[in-house]
Amino acid sequence: MTNSIAPTKIGKASDHLANERTFLEWIRTSISIIVFGFVAAKFGITSRVLNGPVRQEMKLLCQLVGAWGGYVYSAAVPASRPPADYTVRVMPHRAGVAVPLEVDPILWQR
Repeated sequence: MTNSIAPTKIGKASDHLANERTFLEWIRTSISIIVFGFVAAKFGITSRVLNGPVRQEMKLLCQLVGAWGGYVYSAAVPASRPPADYTVRVMPHRAGVAVPLEVDPILWQR
C-alpha cells in the first residue's frame, strides 16, 4: 500500500502555484512602474530627458553706436520649460575660439 497522489492533482497544484507566481510578478512590476512615474513627475525627469537640450542661435540686432566691434544680439526660447532648465552658453562661430562667460564686454540681460 502506497500513499500516492494522482498525477492529475500534482499537475493542477503546480500549475496553480505557477499562475500565482506569475500574477504576483505582474503586480510587483506594475507597482514599480507606478512608483517610477511618481518619481519622474516629482523631479521633472521626463521634461528634461524627453525634450533634450535647446540650442538657440542668437540673432544680430544692431551695431552699438560709438563702439568698435560692439553688437547687440537677441535670442528667445520657449516658455514651456522652467527658467532653471536653461543655461546661457556662448559658442563661437569659429573653431578653436573660446569665450569665457566672465569677459567684461559681454553684458547679460534677462
